[in-house]
Amino acid sequence: RLKEACRDLPLYQGLKGLGKGMEPTTQVRIPTGKVVPTLAWALPCKWVFHTAGPVFPGESNRKSALVLRECYWQALTLMEVMGLDSIAFPAISAGVYRCPMELCASTALNLVAAWPNTTLDVSFYLWPELPNLAIWQEMAGMIQGLEVL
Repeated sequence: RLKEACRDLPLYQGLKGLGKGMEPTTQVRIPTGKVVPTLAWALPCKWVFHTAGPVFPGESNRKSALVLRECYWQALTLMEVMGLDSIAFPAISAGVYRCPMELCASTALNLVAAWPNTTLDVSFYLWPELPNLAIWQEMAGMIQGLEVL
């Protein structure tokens, strides 16, 4: 249901409202690596965390990988500060930003596995048509403490 609802999202950051007849009232450019929360409005969740991941290849893959890690780190930190207990991530910077899927999976999964709060419920939502899911499952299988569903 969340995937269906997201398909119709406007390509704007910083929405005041969402749904039929509601127009985005502001556009906010989010600095690369930062996270901005907005209300989820008509989506089946309370909050949406918007982030701007790095574009690959950037100045260097090493720098881009650090910025990618920062996106996930800031989202998890903000989640805890806001008192939330679950979060769902896409593969940040994959797709049109061309992050190699292995790097995306490794960065996200290693950060989650090392996160000090082990009671968080963290999910990743991926397009199953591509080999993405297999890459993430293989990567998760190599990291102790992660459960692959």
